[in-house]
Amino acid sequence: QEMITLLLGEKSKLKFKKDPNKPKKPKSGFLFFCDKERGKLIEKEKKKNKKVVIGNIAKELGKMWKKLSDNEKKKYEEMKNKDQARYVAEMEVYNNKIYKV
Repeated sequence: QEMITLLLGEKSKLKFKKDPNKPKKPKSGFLFFCDKERGKLIEKEKKKNKKVVIGNIAKELGKMWKKLSDNEKKKYEEMKNKDQARYVAEMEVYNNKIYKV
């Protein structure tokens, strides 16, 4: 087995190509929150350091999300539910197109 690996190299893994027409998966409430707040944090970092470190932005977003109350999170959860409904509807249409062929 070692000799085969040495001569031929590692086995290559085949990946399936993703269908570009397939609907995007739904976002979570946290991702909707990040989309809203990320720009503000980036501007704040630019004013402070003139250099933006995305890792620090992500950590700060996580801390902010944990501090949110349930009432504040409810708005983002509703957005998540709407996006979930959109995804289910688009997947039905997508699956009907695939299985008709």
